[in-house]
Amino acid sequence: MEEFCLESCGAKCAVISDQNLREFFEKNKDYMNIPDLKTLDDSFKAKDVFIYLDCKPSEEAIKCGENCIYMRYPKSELTDSNIAYVVRYLLEKQYGEDNKATCHSACVSKDGYGILLLGGAGSGKTSMAVNMCLQRGYKLVSNDQTVIGLFNNNLYAYGGTKFINFRYSSVTENMPYLEKRIFPEIPEDVWNEKKLVLGKDVGMELEDRPVLINQVDVIQIDNRKKRLGIKSGESWKNNFLLYNILSENIRNTTSTIVDKRGRPIGYVPSYDSEELFSSRCEMMRIINNSSFDVLSGPLDKAIDYIDNKNKILRKEMTNYKKSSNFLQKS
Repeated sequence: MEEFCLESCGAKCAVISDQNLREFFEKNKDYMNIPDLKTLDDSFKAKDVFIYLDCKPSEEAIKCGENCIYMRYPKSELTDSNIAYVVRYLLEKQYGEDNKATCHSACVSKDGYGILLLGGAGSGKTSMAVNMCLQRGYKLVSNDQTVIGLFNNNLYAYGGTKFINFRYSSVTENMPYLEKRIFPEIPEDVWNEKKLVLGKDVGMELEDRPVLINQVDVIQIDNRKKRLGIKSGESWKNNFLLYNILSENIRNTTSTIVDKRGRPIGYVPSYDSEELFSSRCEMMRIINNSSFDVLSGPLDKAIDYIDNKNKILRKEMTNYKKSSNFLQKS
């Protein structure tokens, strides 16, 4: 039996299997929806355990306990993502216990301060993050899944996924300077053609430490508009958005455990609790009290607005720290 540990943003999960899963995770970790995934040897330090055995399906293909998920299913019938999603679920449980949560968002940073970029599919989060990094000198914290959490009454970004699924049409419209690098030839299907690329491979500098989130923006990029619309982020609609993107992973609503034929493998319950719910509500309160805007309009104007606002916020934080240090020394 093989035994090892997976670590993501401080959360650890032991993996025990009769298959070579360590090789699978080491080969694919940079492209999984598990933020900053690492493989370790010290599985005994992990609180939660995932056990997988390659065998014939049974009525109880998945058994879930408080700190363990046990899976018995033919490996030949599983997709590459099945095992990864189960492990991610146990890691998400630990995030919650440590006052953290995965947030469907992009995130960039500069000088130790982070900007959280929210929006639905196709809203322009990736275009914004790439341009902020390559054109304005920001670092990439996350492109799609960001682990955020509470510490000393502040909200931090602890890490995130750093691969980018570039769509050809989006690159030509919003990142034309990358077109030849990512798509040497024009594809036949210019709308649906995509390429999976690591951020570092297109020149993006990666953030390697937790950053204080001092700015949150909900974006909807629309280059047909001439002006940038700006509204306050605090509203019932955006609180609804925040609650959903902070809760979908711990409540296991983002993935269905089905095999290659589309057959459900087994039931995986929600690991949510009143305590974890309260922690997420506190994250929402901090976001609402931060510099929280909703932006709609052309990409270039949205970048200018976010960058200029962040310069002001970083300067304010620097001055605040200087004055605090002066008062402490006085």
